[in-house]
Amino acid sequence: MIEVNFYENIDDHLLKFAVIISKSQGKWVLCKHKNRSTFECPGGHREDREEILMAAIRELYEETGAADYSIQQICVYSVTAEDDTENIRETFGMLYYADIARFEALPESEIEEIVLLDSLPDNWTYPKIQPKLIDKITYVLMAGLTLSLKIINTESKNNDFISLTAQLDDDLNQRYGKLQTQYNKHNNLDYINGTVIIYKNEIPVACGAFKEHDAKSIELKRIFVKKEYRRQGLSKLIVHELEIIGKGKGYTSAYLETGINQPEAINLYRSSGYITTPNFEPYIGNKNSICMRKDFY
Repeated sequence: MIEVNFYENIDDHLLKFAVIISKSQGKWVLCKHKNRSTFECPGGHREDREEILMAAIRELYEETGAADYSIQQICVYSVTAEDDTENIRETFGMLYYADIARFEALPESEIEEIVLLDSLPDNWTYPKIQPKLIDKITYVLMAGLTLSLKIINTESKNNDFISLTAQLDDDLNQRYGKLQTQYNKHNNLDYINGTVIIYKNEIPVACGAFKEHDAKSIELKRIFVKKEYRRQGLSKLIVHELEIIGKGKGYTSAYLETGINQPEAINLYRSSGYITTPNFEPYIGNKNSICMRKDFY
């Protein structure tokens, strides 16, 4: 027997999975595993110490290549079934809905392809679970769901990105004064090759980017959250999204530089798994700079 139930909330440590029921241009977005002929919804296991929203975003990208999308947490779901020892066990996950506007190439993974369908198939990988999750989403959509959080993977010429980075420069000038002028030349957007913007209720509120540091690593740049939207986890979300994109492009680590007068940024990066590393060019010998690194694998 398999039973699916829904809850408004649950203790975070109990959430082991993230499932993202998705549509694109009004069609259902489903995945096909390389070793299966059945369909499944994007989703998977939460990694150790990974926030559940980060897990959802990672799984959505890895299994669909979603680049521009809106995502909304819906509710907690649970599956009650017999485990390998024939004991009845209830496991919990978070259910999300995503509306995908643009896909990039499907990253290398166990997923062979994605399909966009007008109607739902009959051959599910988990036929006693997935249709019930989709029924829940269908009900929520009929009730009128507002997608408040949108994430786009764009380019450095995007007007919203340019506006947000101008606000970042204003913030840095207030913190560092004339000292900031020596850093401005290192913030040229021409070498950026990965850019992310977060919107809340269609307002651009956060951004970040990266450039190539060397053949195997990226350097995070221009990470910023508007003051009135801070302390909502958006900066960590930006870092996470940039890492996902970097890994998808084959990079194995990330570097960054931040300033000694930005304790909130230092704490953010440390909580995201970054460790202090010797200053790299062009920050060698600069006592106002702190350089950090994180290996992806």
